[in-house]
Amino acid sequence: MTLRKKTLILLGTALITLIVVLYIISKTVFLKSYASLEEQDTRDNVQLVLKTLSANISAQDSKTGDWANWDDTYDFIANKNREYIRTNLPDKAFSELKINLMLFIHSSGRVVFSKAFDLQNQREIPVPQSMQKHLSPDSLLLRHPDTISGHSGILLLPEGPMIITSRPILTSEGKGPARGTLIFGRYLDDTEIREMTEDIHY
Repeated sequence: MTLRKKTLILLGTALITLIVVLYIISKTVFLKSYASLEEQDTRDNVQLVLKTLSANISAQDSKTGDWANWDDTYDFIANKNREYIRTNLPDKAFSELKINLMLFIHSSGRVVFSKAFDLQNQREIPVPQSMQKHLSPDSLLLRHPDTISGHSGILLLPEGPMIITSRPILTSEGKGPARGTLIFGRYLDDTEIREMTEDIHY
């Protein structure tokens, strides 16, 4: 074998080795960078979804507070006025409030009024039986130590996760003693999730 051929083989081998080494290094660096970017992007999206979900819970909590701090509701929980039900609790109210569930609980623990509504099909539905265990006397949803108390979050029911908000029933001036608890619920279903993702363009 001539010196020229030996030199060419040597150079070829060195070049191939260099290319392989560069490929391995670049692949490792790029994959690591891509994975890091993907992880950060996922983290940002999760934070955005959580922020949107938190805003939805806060909005529902505000509506619950408006209804709970109202003389009409304060009187209703004591006398179960049929006019209050006719005027304030038709199907239309659920559509406007965008909620699936309303529970008016007397301070004694007695359910004064309950109603569930299917927002998608626009019809009244049975109140989920699984809610009953969350209405026991020692339930957090019914415990309001003061007039500014409130509970909100996501309740995992067999029927599906539900955004739940609970406020003490007070006068329009926000004074007590509290006569009971008002609970609003909204299923975190496919429709709700789709609306959330459309809001954040994701």
